Amino acid sequence: MKENNIPIEINLTSNEFILGVKGDSHPFTIYKESGVPIIISTDDPGILRTSITEEYALAAYRYDLDYETIKGIVKTVSHTVSSIKMTKRLF
Repeated sequence: MKENNIPIEINLTSNEFILGVKGDSHPFTIYKESGVPIIISTDDPGILRTSITEEYALAAYRYDLDYETIKGIVKTVSHTVSSIKMTKRLF
């Protein structure tokens, strides 16, 4: 995933609620330390009552993310969305 710049989408609240995975048992740190691009997102915000802001706050709190790391994650989202739009235009 790192070599091909393929991001992993992570839904922290959903993973905790549905799978019971959180904190050190969540692979977030492994992906981050391995250099895999990360996208933080929500899953079923109407059901789980969470927002993208809360997901970023949760990630920052649980995994001690600094401003530069969060900014890098947001850039990954921006680049990914731009790539998807460009691919759709080409095909």
